[in-house]
Amino acid sequence: MFKKDFIFKKTSDKFFSPMPQVNQIGHRNTMEKEDYQSFFHTVLNQLEDGIFHLDPQWRFLEINQVALDYLGINKADIVDKNIWQIFPAYSMYHYALYFKEAKMTNQAVHFEEFNGISSTWYRVSVFPSAVGLTVIIKDIQEEYTYKEKLKTRDLINQSLLDNLEEGMVMIDGNCKVIEINRYAHRELEELFGKSLQAGDSVKKFLISLSQIDLYSAIQEAFLGGAGEMEVAIEDQNQNDVWYNFKFVPVFDTHKKIFAVTVSIKNINYVRRCASQLEAKEAMLRELTHMQSHVIRSPLSSLMGLLDLIDHEQLDKENQKYFKLLKPLAEEMDQQIRNNVHKITSVRE
Repeated sequence: MFKKDFIFKKTSDKFFSPMPQVNQIGHRNTMEKEDYQSFFHTVLNQLEDGIFHLDPQWRFLEINQVALDYLGINKADIVDKNIWQIFPAYSMYHYALYFKEAKMTNQAVHFEEFNGISSTWYRVSVFPSAVGLTVIIKDIQEEYTYKEKLKTRDLINQSLLDNLEEGMVMIDGNCKVIEINRYAHRELEELFGKSLQAGDSVKKFLISLSQIDLYSAIQEAFLGGAGEMEVAIEDQNQNDVWYNFKFVPVFDTHKKIFAVTVSIKNINYVRRCASQLEAKEAMLRELTHMQSHVIRSPLSSLMGLLDLIDHEQLDKENQKYFKLLKPLAEEMDQQIRNNVHKITSVRE
């Protein structure tokens, strides 16, 4: 039995061990050495983690059943043999590197390994001491699976964010970026010539936008109020670019605000189209006015004068022309009415 203390719990300044310490074997009066070894092996084999101890000559001193199963060996295989005699050098090469690192640095070493036979991930911890190395093998498959699910979820969320047709930046209470999607990253870089990454402070951008009170809008969102604004921002070429900003508070499971999402959408094209539509609307209004008033008003007067003329007093030649003049005026009046109706329909 190797002389090493197995201490499991610290209470105040004194360490408490649920079983007698190994270096007290020679002074034990209440338990024989064989009984203690049996008790110790029972405790080891009740552990959920694998554990084994190597002496300075790399020989196994202690090993529990979980570790035997992990290494794929029987206890009879390790009697009077060191670990390098049991396993081929190439199969234990990475173990050797970690074991020697722990031994040379006198520092604990931790690494993870996938066991292809059991399809399980393990975390291996190597603890050096004056009497050799203690190796603990922990099944972390459930933890690893959970982490992989989190990674997958993060990838899905990032993919969804990156495919949004607007920028999205999540900001914490210190104005630092928690998350940013591709659209927002591109727009901000094109606008200011500066990149913004997770962990960066957004204050440098807020300073650039001192003429726009975005900071107040963000602070208002942290107080629970969502907001929206449309603003024109001067780009690097000193051209005004229109953006829509929305500010929405983000709540945790305790219904406390821990972040604010700022959506950013370039609406310059929409604003330009709206401006063009307004110009066309103004032109249509002008056409409607001209058709219904500027042109039709004199025509109506002309038609009124034609009604006042006594065609019986005209000679036969003029009577013939007079009969042609009235229908032409009425046809022109109807055409003007039709044009006004069409223009009005387009505007609606």
